[in-house]
Amino acid sequence: MLHTLSEKIADFLFDNNDDYPIEVYIYGIEITLSTIIGAISLLTAGLIFNLFAESIIYMISLSVIRMFSGGYHSKTYLKCNIVLIISYICSILFYRIYINHFLENNFISFGIIFIISLCIFILFAPVSNPNKDISDTNKNRFKIISLLLVVAELGLSYIVYEITGIYQVLIVLPTIVVIDISILVEIIFQKRRVHNEKIKQCIKEGC
Repeated sequence: MLHTLSEKIADFLFDNNDDYPIEVYIYGIEITLSTIIGAISLLTAGLIFNLFAESIIYMISLSVIRMFSGGYHSKTYLKCNIVLIISYICSILFYRIYINHFLENNFISFGIIFIISLCIFILFAPVSNPNKDISDTNKNRFKIISLLLVVAELGLSYIVYEITGIYQVLIVLPTIVVIDISILVEIIFQKRRVHNEKIKQCIKEGC
């Protein structure tokens, strides 16, 4: 459905005389539409749950780091947006529990998530995915950038909360956890894909 809509928009806006093949424009439009749908879904959920500011912070924090850290990506845009919504709901539940029960141990909570995230990013990030490959030439640069972004986001949110008391910035905590999980899930899937390929090759060779 999204692909069909993208084709119609591309056919309306572009033709064979443009700089790139029509397939390139279709792909770009499809990604843009999927991103818009995902953003509208999160903002709508934010309005429903009275967490609009948190939704904006969540989207920005998630998308900026994921751009460089990689991690799990769904095969279709529909699955991608479903995973996004589920991740957002889980983050909101984490966030609500946190601000209701764990604010007194804020420094300790930040410290634990900071150390765990730092270890995950140092060991594994960035993580390529068949649907979003990261070239070898970019891996070291992406690792450094993603590490700096994690430190910056957690550090800034902690400072802002401690100075101003604006608790909405604490949504960054579950956001970082979501990214950590995304990285680990993709690593597990990669190992499973390699294992399945070995089995297929073994069957093919009759071993």
